Amino acid sequence: MTRRIFPAFSIFLAACGVFGSSDDASEIPAPPEPGRPQESVAPPEAKAPPLPGKPKDDEINEGFGVFVSASAAEGGDGTRAKPYRTIAAGLDEAVKQRKRLYVCTGTFEEAVKIRNGIPMVGGFDCTAPAWTLSGARTTVKSPASPAIVAEDIDVPTRVVGFDVVAPDAADPGGSSIGLLANKAGALQIASSKITAGKAQAGSNGVEGVQLMNGPVTYGRASAPEQVNAPGPNGPLVYPLVGGAGGTNTCVGAAGIAGKPGGSGGAGGYYQCLYSAALTSYRWRPYYASGINKYYEPEDGSPGSGAGGEAGGDGASGTSGTFDANGFTPGDGAPGASGGVGNGGAGGKGAITMEAACGAANVNTYAKGTSGAGGGAGGCPGLAGTPGQGGGASVAALVITSPGLTFDASELVASDAGSGGKGTLGSSPTLGGSPGFAMGTSTAAGAGGPGGRAGVSGSGAGGPSIAIAHTGGEPKVENGTTLKPGTAGAGVPEETATDALGNVKTLPASAAGVAKDLFAF
Repeated sequence: MTRRIFPAFSIFLAACGVFGSSDDASEIPAPPEPGRPQESVAPPEAKAPPLPGKPKDDEINEGFGVFVSASAAEGGDGTRAKPYRTIAAGLDEAVKQRKRLYVCTGTFEEAVKIRNGIPMVGGFDCTAPAWTLSGARTTVKSPASPAIVAEDIDVPTRVVGFDVVAPDAADPGGSSIGLLANKAGALQIASSKITAGKAQAGSNGVEGVQLMNGPVTYGRASAPEQVNAPGPNGPLVYPLVGGAGGTNTCVGAAGIAGKPGGSGGAGGYYQCLYSAALTSYRWRPYYASGINKYYEPEDGSPGSGAGGEAGGDGASGTSGTFDANGFTPGDGAPGASGGVGNGGAGGKGAITMEAACGAANVNTYAKGTSGAGGGAGGCPGLAGTPGQGGGASVAALVITSPGLTFDASELVASDAGSGGKGTLGSSPTLGGSPGFAMGTSTAAGAGGPGGRAGVSGSGAGGPSIAIAHTGGEPKVENGTTLKPGTAGAGVPEETATDALGNVKTLPASAAGVAKDLFAF
């Protein structure tokens, strides 16, 4: 879209000449503050008057201006005979002398910082000793963005006859800005063209690492009962414990492991005794008088076998933001990784004692069937990184500069960057199996699966804007045209199912805007 604005008073300006000719008394420097060192500047009577329009023929001399030519030799002094080679050098001298800056046609590959109260006039034909305005523009092809910067311009400062080109962005999500004006309400850009380069698309997110169950130690099987076990002469000679719980060290990322399974309960320790009351022989839990304890079957260690906690989802980008530093892309927000799976419970030990307890083996000992170990928890799904927002292409970014004027100029933005795609996260894994339960011991529990990963959002598309402003709308006069490029695309919604059946949705991100004039 191209915007053209022709105010009613443009007819009057045309009758007087587009550039006008009146002086501005506000340009007379204020006296120095008491006790403050004075700057080394020319006396007021030697100072060039402000530039409301184009310079008169009798003002194109060393009394009014400092001269710059891209084809000049090194070591210039700012005169027409020995002009400076760069605009930056010329501006430094113009500030010292409080003069205008006169610049030849040609191309200057440098970024420019406009100086308060220093008019800049481009488009001079420098082929003859008497420089003349050619009607062409001087090209400023900056290697960096923004191409020109104007800060704290509170004295009328006119910049006329330049073709300013900002470079295409190089980095993912990078922006290109032609003019950055901050607190520059007295700046006037006239008969010039400012072009922003192409912005870069945001980078896509990187998917989370897919973990794998490592060498899984399954829950150990329960120990079978044993008749004619050794007697308790001193410490018991066999371990009164159940099967160990399973373990699972996840492969693919350091420091992640499923929670271990619970260990199985002991089967108990028994003695064949004669019961006078029952007039029969029975296996009874052995009583250790020294520690006042019966060795009965025990419960296994607890374990829920529940799945790991699901990771939270990250949002997709909605828009980027402008400020005095430029544009910050609308990146997606990161999701969270899932939690590790919980281990299963260990099984309880039991006594069956299939072998007879009788007179033949009275006072002999036996151990019962111990419980099996529970399975280990599974590995979690890991969240990936979010997508990055696309960069902006902005011909002029104007911050708190009411009164800044664009006069008979062109402001052109190029294409903005599209948003980068977010990530769904990797799949979790199943938990480990429990050990085999023997005899009548209680079965152990399997380990729970890992938790699903949260999605990490996609980046928003960047904007393409001729003039983006805040703190007061700039003036756009005398047929100034505003032309945006193409806004950056957002990323569409995506739904997918991971390996364990978890359904996840990556929400769509917003597209950028394309506007000639945009208030933020």
